[in-house]
Amino acid sequence: QTIERILADASARGRPGAAGLKAAWDLAWTLAGAVPVRLKILGIALGMVLLLSLAIVITLWFVLPGALMEAEAEGPGVLMAILTRYLLLVTAGASLVGIIAAYMLTVVLTRPILDLVSVIAEVRKGDLWPKARVWAHDEIGELAAAFNSLLESLRVSRAQVESSHQELLRRNRELAKLSEELR
Repeated sequence: QTIERILADASARGRPGAAGLKAAWDLAWTLAGAVPVRLKILGIALGMVLLLSLAIVITLWFVLPGALMEAEAEGPGVLMAILTRYLLLVTAGASLVGIIAAYMLTVVLTRPILDLVSVIAEVRKGDLWPKARVWAHDEIGELAAAFNSLLESLRVSRAQVESSHQELLRRNRELAKLSEELR
């Protein structure tokens, strides 16, 4: 929510590029919301494997020719040392990128849940008027929509109970008044 607030403030102040960044942010959330949670989790795992594979292929593509030429000059042990060094560097880099991507995807997954938890905390205190934001049309979005529907039903039920309570109080006053008159 902090990024949204910053982008909205910057956009409202007319900062250059802020409206475009906000539109890109909203589009990213819209696209993320169109994907079911199971596929998001699968995407995290598959993305890491593909990223590491791509990094290894690119490393071999660019490093192998130079390493082979060096190995001819200095011996086969140098080839293994060069390839090992570059593969370790690329693996570390790909792992870092993967960790950052996984973090971003977990934010996408947990943000709507944390929002729902904060709304539940307000409801637990007795406030039936907050609404859970439906971030996406995935399983978590369906949960938020169902929770909002439940809250609406509770508000209606509470209003009916309050109305019945007021009606009972009114009737009790009338009966007390009649009882006083009969004595």
